[in-house]
Amino acid sequence: MNLVGASGDTIVEILVAEGEVVETGATLATFKSHRLRRTEVELAELAVREAKELGAMAISLQELNIKKAAEDLDFAQKNLERFRKMGGAETLSEQQKEQREHQVNVGTILVKSAEQELARLKRNHEINLENSEKQLEIAKERMAASVLLAPTSGTILEIRKNPGETMGDEPVIMMANLEKMYVIGEIYESDLLKLSPGLSTTVTSNSFPFHLRGKVESVGRIISERSKVAKAAILLDKSETASKLINMEVSISIFL
Repeated sequence: MNLVGASGDTIVEILVAEGEVVETGATLATFKSHRLRRTEVELAELAVREAKELGAMAISLQELNIKKAAEDLDFAQKNLERFRKMGGAETLSEQQKEQREHQVNVGTILVKSAEQELARLKRNHEINLENSEKQLEIAKERMAASVLLAPTSGTILEIRKNPGETMGDEPVIMMANLEKMYVIGEIYESDLLKLSPGLSTTVTSNSFPFHLRGKVESVGRIISERSKVAKAAILLDKSETASKLINMEVSISIFL
């Protein structure tokens, strides 16, 4: 497989050598944008932390405000109740009665207002946290594009670019999994219906010290209009020899 980087970015470092075996996710190369992208991730992580902590603090403070407003309302209601039990206008003036009723009304409004503000703070906290987490996700995706990672385990076959070169459409590295080696055979259309998965094969070449053996794994369905052939994939029993001669032309014999 051919591995490419972000177009327009510059290669800073190649971290592997040809012939090296790497695991999935291994860093193969880094690009100039990596430092900036890493800083963006760090800032986005701080934004998520800020959204979590400041939002939680604001909610906690508002819950205390509700508690205080509720206590003030309870105190005002008890004062009004005591006033009414004492005989009201016979003991105190009408003005004092109105003051106590006003305190209850104001207290009720303050409690409702504080509860609405708490609901607003909670929703605002959810929105800010969701937005900051999305920005962090975007920042991580951008940072991932600033390095070249191995998409699977395999062997580095060829390094095609050097540090300092600017990326285009050309691959930086070619790699492959050499644990399983295949021969892709071209089969004439007149022979296709004779083949089926599991048939034994022999692969020969003047470059081989001995014949290689394998089995048909799949038979293609699409026939080339020009050459009138389709492709069959043959899995070799032993991959070591073939892994040293990738893309070489060979002859195959399929035993029907």
